[in-house]
Amino acid sequence: MKHIYKLQGMTLNDCHSQVEGLIYAQMTIINYLTNK
Repeated sequence: MKHIYKLQGMTLNDCHSQVEGLIYAQMTIINYLTNK
């Protein structure tokens, strides 16, 4: 059971990091367009 929880936590962390990456990319694009 503990191993399953660990795997689920890792996948949740991976999804969260991907979402943060997308948000960071959008922010950088917006900053680039507004500064241009």
